Amino acid sequence: TRSLEQNLHLPSKFAYGVLAAINIIPQMKMAVKQIRTSAMMRGIYLSFWSPVLYFKAILVALNSADNLAQGMESHGYVEGQRRSTIIAIPLTARDWVIFFTLLILVNISLFLFK
Repeated sequence: TRSLEQNLHLPSKFAYGVLAAINIIPQMKMAVKQIRTSAMMRGIYLSFWSPVLYFKAILVALNSADNLAQGMESHGYVEGQRRSTIIAIPLTARDWVIFFTLLILVNISLFLFK
């Protein structure tokens, strides 16, 4: 995401949002496990399809999103301002060759393995 932000001018808001979503996955897995365990202690089984499980997980996610927004503001993130880069990530010809090779291979495999 940092490379896309620098080279293809992806909005920093989107890039940081993607990074936050990826980094919150382990925390959400732990929260769901904790919700299910606490429900089992009360004698309630929450299946994968249980709306109660999803509602409680959404509440945890909203709390985490609020904490993330406060953390970003406290570290000086201002939406719409130009971001400085510590490490520049250039796109080389090799990167483009890998990208187009993978794109062609995926298209061929989708065509062959309907």
